[in-house]
Amino acid sequence: EGMICDSSNIGKMEIGPYSNIAYVCQKNGWEELVSEMSWYGNDSEFRVKTEYNQYSENAGGWFVYSDSSLGGNSRIKWPVETGNEYDDKALDPVIEHCNGLCGEFVLGDSLHFNDSSYQKPFIGVGFNVTDSDTVGGDITGWGGISIAYSGPAAIIELVPENEKNYLESDNYFANIPRQGSINAIKISWNDFNSWASLDSQTEVPLNEFLKKVVAIRIYTQLEPGSIESFKIMAIGSYNTPVYY
Repeated sequence: EGMICDSSNIGKMEIGPYSNIAYVCQKNGWEELVSEMSWYGNDSEFRVKTEYNQYSENAGGWFVYSDSSLGGNSRIKWPVETGNEYDDKALDPVIEHCNGLCGEFVLGDSLHFNDSSYQKPFIGVGFNVTDSDTVGGDITGWGGISIAYSGPAAIIELVPENEKNYLESDNYFANIPRQGSINAIKISWNDFNSWASLDSQTEVPLNEFLKKVVAIRIYTQLEPGSIESFKIMAIGSYNTPVYY
Protein backbone atom coordinates (compact mmCIF):
# COMPACT_ATOMS: atom_id res chain seq x y z
CA GLU A 1 0.00 0.00 0.00
CA GLY A 2 1.22 3.48 -0.82
CA MET A 3 0.90 6.83 0.85
CA ILE A 4 -2.59 8.10 1.63
CA CYS A 5 -3.42 11.42 -0.03
CA ASP A 6 -4.86 13.51 2.79
CA SER A 7 -4.32 16.99 4.24
CA SER A 8 -1.09 15.94 5.95
CA ASN A 9 0.52 14.89 2.64
CA ILE A 10 -0.38 17.82 0.34
CA GLY A 11 2.47 18.42 -2.13
CA LYS A 12 4.14 15.05 -1.55
CA MET A 13 4.94 12.74 -4.45
CA GLU A 14 4.32 9.03 -4.99
CA ILE A 15 5.41 6.84 -7.91
CA GLY A 16 2.94 4.25 -9.14
CA PRO A 17 4.18 0.70 -8.43
CA TYR A 18 3.11 -0.60 -11.86
CA SER A 19 2.71 2.40 -14.17
CA ASN A 20 5.93 4.20 -13.10
CA ILE A 21 3.99 7.45 -13.44
CA ALA A 22 4.53 10.08 -10.76
CA TYR A 23 1.60 11.52 -8.80
CA VAL A 24 1.42 14.48 -6.44
CA CYS A 25 -1.07 14.79 -3.60
CA GLN A 26 -3.35 17.83 -4.05
CA LYS A 27 -6.44 19.06 -2.18
CA ASN A 28 -8.71 17.18 -4.58
CA GLY A 29 -6.71 13.95 -4.53
CA TRP A 30 -3.86 12.48 -6.59
CA GLU A 31 -2.77 14.44 -9.67
CA GLU A 32 -0.73 12.78 -12.40
CA LEU A 33 2.65 14.37 -13.19
CA VAL A 34 3.81 13.71 -16.75
CA SER A 35 6.60 15.44 -18.65
CA GLU A 36 8.98 14.25 -21.34
CA MET A 37 12.67 14.21 -22.14
CA SER A 38 14.08 12.82 -25.38
CA TRP A 39 17.14 12.64 -27.63
CA TYR A 40 17.64 10.60 -30.80
CA GLY A 41 21.17 10.38 -32.16
CA ASN A 42 20.06 9.11 -35.56
CA ASP A 43 18.10 12.34 -36.01
CA SER A 44 21.36 14.31 -35.55
CA GLU A 45 19.98 16.02 -32.47
CA PHE A 46 22.85 17.78 -30.74
CA ARG A 47 20.91 18.59 -27.56
CA VAL A 48 18.60 16.61 -25.34
CA LYS A 49 15.06 17.99 -25.17
CA THR A 50 14.53 18.52 -21.44
CA GLU A 51 11.64 21.02 -21.37
CA TYR A 52 14.12 23.67 -20.19
CA ASN A 53 15.55 24.26 -23.68
CA GLN A 54 12.99 27.02 -24.22
CA TYR A 55 14.68 29.04 -21.48
CA SER A 56 18.30 28.53 -22.52
CA GLU A 57 20.25 27.13 -25.46
CA ASN A 58 22.67 25.56 -22.95
CA ALA A 59 20.06 23.21 -21.51
CA GLY A 60 20.32 19.69 -22.91
CA GLY A 61 23.96 20.02 -23.94
CA TRP A 62 26.18 16.91 -23.81
CA PHE A 63 29.52 16.92 -21.98
CA VAL A 64 32.28 14.52 -20.92
CA TYR A 65 32.28 13.51 -17.26
CA SER A 66 35.63 12.25 -15.97
CA ASP A 67 37.71 11.76 -12.84
CA SER A 68 40.05 14.65 -13.76
CA SER A 69 38.83 16.83 -10.88
CA LEU A 70 40.08 14.10 -8.52
CA GLY A 71 43.48 13.88 -10.18
CA GLY A 72 42.46 11.07 -12.52
CA ASN A 73 43.47 10.67 -16.15
CA SER A 74 40.61 8.67 -17.67
CA ARG A 75 39.37 9.76 -21.08
CA ILE A 76 37.14 8.90 -24.01
CA LYS A 77 38.66 7.99 -27.37
CA TRP A 78 36.25 9.40 -29.95
CA PRO A 79 36.10 8.15 -33.57
CA VAL A 80 36.31 11.74 -34.89
CA GLU A 81 37.57 15.05 -33.57
CA THR A 82 35.22 17.00 -31.31
CA GLY A 83 34.29 20.67 -31.60
CA ASN A 84 32.23 23.16 -33.54
CA GLU A 85 32.64 26.84 -34.35
CA TYR A 86 31.69 27.84 -30.81
CA ASP A 87 33.18 25.13 -28.57
CA ASP A 88 36.11 22.79 -29.27
CA LYS A 89 34.64 20.25 -26.83
CA ALA A 90 31.21 20.09 -28.48
CA LEU A 91 30.20 16.54 -29.39
CA ASP A 92 28.23 17.47 -32.56
CA PRO A 93 30.72 15.77 -34.96
CA VAL A 94 30.61 12.57 -32.88
CA ILE A 95 26.80 12.52 -32.89
CA GLU A 96 26.75 12.97 -36.68
CA HIS A 97 29.37 10.26 -37.21
CA CYS A 98 27.88 7.69 -34.81
CA ASN A 99 24.18 8.50 -35.15
CA GLY A 100 24.52 8.94 -31.40
CA LEU A 101 27.53 8.84 -29.12
CA CYS A 102 30.15 6.13 -29.57
CA GLY A 103 33.78 5.55 -28.77
CA GLU A 104 35.99 3.88 -26.19
CA PHE A 105 36.08 4.43 -22.45
CA VAL A 106 39.79 4.52 -21.56
CA LEU A 107 40.23 4.14 -17.81
CA GLY A 108 43.28 5.73 -16.20
CA ASP A 109 45.02 5.23 -12.86
CA SER A 110 43.41 4.52 -9.50
CA LEU A 111 42.11 7.54 -7.60
CA HIS A 112 43.94 8.22 -4.35
CA PHE A 113 42.58 10.34 -1.50
CA ASN A 114 44.07 12.10 1.53
CA ASP A 115 42.88 9.38 3.93
CA SER A 116 45.02 6.87 1.99
CA SER A 117 41.92 5.25 0.48
CA TYR A 118 41.55 4.74 -3.25
CA GLN A 119 38.81 4.03 -5.76
CA LYS A 120 38.57 2.78 -9.31
CA PRO A 121 38.77 5.41 -12.07
CA PHE A 122 35.63 6.50 -13.92
CA ILE A 123 34.68 8.07 -17.25
CA GLY A 124 31.48 8.83 -19.14
CA VAL A 125 29.18 11.49 -20.51
CA GLY A 126 26.30 13.58 -19.28
CA PHE A 127 23.84 16.23 -20.32
CA ASN A 128 22.51 19.38 -18.69
CA VAL A 129 18.88 19.45 -17.62
CA THR A 130 19.00 23.22 -17.10
CA ASP A 131 21.75 25.73 -17.89
CA SER A 132 22.88 26.23 -14.31
CA ASP A 133 24.80 24.37 -11.59
CA THR A 134 22.85 26.19 -8.91
CA VAL A 135 19.26 26.13 -10.24
CA GLY A 136 17.88 22.70 -11.03
CA GLY A 137 14.79 21.54 -12.87
CA ASP A 138 11.91 19.36 -11.72
CA ILE A 139 12.17 16.00 -13.54
CA THR A 140 9.61 14.16 -11.40
CA GLY A 141 7.21 13.80 -14.32
CA TRP A 142 9.73 11.84 -16.40
CA GLY A 143 8.89 8.79 -14.29
CA GLY A 144 12.40 7.47 -14.84
CA ILE A 145 14.84 7.17 -17.75
CA SER A 146 14.96 5.02 -20.89
CA ILE A 147 18.25 4.60 -22.75
CA ALA A 148 19.43 2.74 -25.87
CA TYR A 149 22.91 1.63 -24.79
CA SER A 150 25.66 -0.88 -25.41
CA GLY A 151 28.87 -1.13 -23.42
CA PRO A 152 30.24 -2.07 -20.00
CA ALA A 153 28.23 -2.00 -16.80
CA ALA A 154 27.49 1.65 -16.11
CA ILE A 155 25.95 4.04 -13.61
CA ILE A 156 23.27 6.58 -14.43
CA GLU A 157 23.35 9.39 -11.89
CA LEU A 158 21.13 12.36 -11.11
CA VAL A 159 23.08 15.53 -10.25
CA PRO A 160 21.43 18.06 -7.90
CA GLU A 161 21.88 21.81 -7.76
CA ASN A 162 24.86 22.78 -5.57
CA GLU A 163 26.27 19.24 -5.70
CA LYS A 164 28.36 18.03 -2.76
CA ASN A 165 31.94 16.89 -3.24
CA TYR A 166 32.68 13.38 -4.49
CA LEU A 167 33.30 11.70 -1.12
CA GLU A 168 30.16 13.20 0.48
CA SER A 169 27.85 12.64 -2.48
CA ASP A 170 24.15 12.07 -1.79
CA ASN A 171 23.25 11.86 -5.48
CA TYR A 172 20.70 9.29 -6.63
CA PHE A 173 21.86 6.59 -9.05
CA ALA A 174 20.85 3.37 -10.79
CA ASN A 175 22.90 0.60 -12.41
CA ILE A 176 22.93 -0.34 -16.09
CA PRO A 177 24.06 -3.97 -16.66
CA ARG A 178 26.68 -4.71 -19.33
CA GLN A 179 25.10 -4.73 -22.80
CA GLY A 180 26.88 -6.61 -25.57
CA SER A 181 24.71 -4.97 -28.22
CA ILE A 182 22.36 -1.99 -28.33
CA ASN A 183 19.36 -2.53 -26.07
CA ALA A 184 16.60 -0.25 -24.83
CA ILE A 185 16.68 -0.18 -21.02
CA LYS A 186 13.94 1.37 -18.89
CA ILE A 187 14.75 2.50 -15.33
CA SER A 188 11.98 3.74 -13.05
CA TRP A 189 12.59 6.32 -10.32
CA ASN A 190 11.71 3.44 -7.96
CA ASP A 191 14.99 1.77 -9.05
CA PHE A 192 17.19 4.71 -8.01
CA ASN A 193 19.09 4.75 -4.71
CA SER A 194 21.09 7.42 -2.90
CA TRP A 195 24.84 7.13 -2.36
CA ALA A 196 24.12 8.54 1.11
CA SER A 197 22.11 5.46 2.07
CA LEU A 198 25.11 3.24 1.24
CA ASP A 199 27.36 5.28 3.54
CA SER A 200 24.84 5.58 6.40
CA GLN A 201 24.44 9.30 5.73
CA THR A 202 21.15 11.14 5.91
CA GLU A 203 19.66 11.06 2.42
CA VAL A 204 17.45 13.66 0.79
CA PRO A 205 14.05 12.06 0.05
CA LEU A 206 13.73 11.15 -3.62
CA ASN A 207 10.58 13.24 -4.15
CA GLU A 208 12.52 16.35 -3.00
CA PHE A 209 15.68 15.44 -4.90
CA LEU A 210 13.86 15.12 -8.24
CA LYS A 211 12.73 18.75 -8.05
CA LYS A 212 16.25 20.21 -8.27
CA VAL A 213 18.26 18.22 -10.83
CA VAL A 214 20.79 20.06 -13.00
CA ALA A 215 22.31 17.18 -14.99
CA ILE A 216 22.24 13.47 -15.80
CA ARG A 217 25.46 11.42 -15.99
CA ILE A 218 26.09 8.04 -17.60
CA TYR A 219 29.50 6.65 -16.75
CA THR A 220 31.48 3.50 -16.05
CA GLN A 221 33.87 2.77 -13.17
CA LEU A 222 36.32 -0.02 -13.93
CA GLU A 223 39.77 -1.38 -13.13
CA PRO A 224 42.69 0.92 -14.03
CA GLY A 225 43.79 0.51 -17.63
CA SER A 226 40.48 -0.95 -18.85
CA ILE A 227 39.33 -0.07 -22.37
CA GLU A 228 35.67 -0.64 -23.33
CA SER A 229 33.66 0.31 -26.42
CA PHE A 230 30.27 1.97 -25.88
CA LYS A 231 27.31 3.42 -27.77
CA ILE A 232 24.42 5.62 -26.65
CA MET A 233 21.90 5.95 -29.46
CA ALA A 234 18.88 7.47 -27.72
CA ILE A 235 17.65 8.57 -24.31
CA GLY A 236 14.26 9.58 -22.99
CA SER A 237 11.90 9.74 -20.06
CA TYR A 238 10.50 6.42 -18.81
CA ASN A 239 7.55 6.14 -21.21
CA THR A 240 9.29 7.75 -24.20
CA PRO A 241 10.16 5.23 -26.96
CA VAL A 242 13.93 5.09 -27.52
CA TYR A 243 14.28 3.85 -31.09
CA TYR A 244 17.69 3.33 -32.69
